[in-house]
Amino acid sequence: MKGFNDALGHAAGDELIKMAARVIRSAFRTKDIVSRIGGDEFAVILPQTATSVARETVRRSMSCPEVANGQVSIAFGIATAKDRDQLRDTLKLSDERMYREKSEQKRSQPEGPEDQGGGGTP
Repeated sequence: MKGFNDALGHAAGDELIKMAARVIRSAFRTKDIVSRIGGDEFAVILPQTATSVARETVRRSMSCPEVANGQVSIAFGIATAKDRDQLRDTLKLSDERMYREKSEQKRSQPEGPEDQGGGGTP
């Protein structure tokens, strides 16, 4: 995100984050909790939801036009907690998985202007 802001300005970076938030919010249910947790990172809590449902929701969000046409890049990390005592460890695991997904996306992309500018990956 820093490279994107440096290349195109903070206003453009803010618009990218807003777009990512719209994409994420539109893929999830109204009862799900979508929160920006810092910079270009968001957390989504899906209460009483099976992992398979979370995966399907992520798949749906990754096929939305903004992601499919390269306007915004999003990486997800899915982890499940059975109760609130597991939330801290679950958030850590999902964060690790998200960073792994982000790295895989970068390796699979041909180098282009978005890579040179840093790109945004909420």
